[in-house]
Amino acid sequence: SVTERTREIGVRKAIGARRRDIVTQFLLEAAFLTTTGGILGVALAVLLGIVIGSFVPNIPVVPPLWAVASGLGVSTVVGLVFGVWPAVKAARLDPVEALRYE
Repeated sequence: SVTERTREIGVRKAIGARRRDIVTQFLLEAAFLTTTGGILGVALAVLLGIVIGSFVPNIPVVPPLWAVASGLGVSTVVGLVFGVWPAVKAARLDPVEALRYE
């Protein structure tokens, strides 16, 4: 994402964006994407549980709330942890070199 958006980062820095602004942008994007993925994963797991539960009625199909919360929490934390390095890399780009990038 950082490599693909080098010119955008250069423009933002050229018009006054601070390093903190760039880091915040990339970390928020990473958190949003991984949280959305976590929500979709939990929804798919619940749907799959309901389908399996209709074939085998003795299996409990409702996941405990702690499992849902921990799944969403872990997906968000993973996104933030692995989003820090690209965000810092983007914030350190020189605006002139970023604008010259093709």
